[in-house]
Amino acid sequence: MNIQIKNRWNLEVIFECEADSMRLAVELAVSKKINLGGSNLRYSNLGGSDLRGSNLSGSDLRYSDLSGSDLRGSDLSGSNLSGSDLRYSDLSGSKYGDYAITITPLQILGLYWDVLILDTAIKIGCQMHSIDEWDKFDDSTIKGMANNALPFWAEHKGLIISAARLHAAKVSK
Repeated sequence: MNIQIKNRWNLEVIFECEADSMRLAVELAVSKKINLGGSNLRYSNLGGSDLRGSNLSGSDLRYSDLSGSDLRGSDLSGSNLSGSDLRYSDLSGSKYGDYAITITPLQILGLYWDVLILDTAIKIGCQMHSIDEWDKFDDSTIKGMANNALPFWAEHKGLIISAARLHAAKVSK
């Protein structure tokens, strides 16, 4: 079947091929060194894919199955990973913006904003900062981030910072 991988913003075709599944199409694009940055891969079943060294920056990967995938050395900067299954994936040498990923990120879903906890950073909604920065932000800084940010942070800061510190401790082992 003909599969098209489209840009999430303007719907232009980034890559097109004959393949039996989206997984095979994405793997083929990666093997051909196609830049998949900004692609719309939402709800894709990519479990067990070989995506080593891929550029998925800015891609929409929401609710995609990436479990068991090889993402070593991939660029996931700015990608939306909300609800994605990253269990058992190899993320060694991957990055998300300026932050390295060495172990599977921790996700907290179902809050007003989804939370993504990386090795040394936390992404809440569209705000990405180091764990220490989040911990030290004062109320006026948090309030300036978005409507409802201060009540959200007041309610969830303890949980998020504790989870992030526990996650970071796994990295240093």
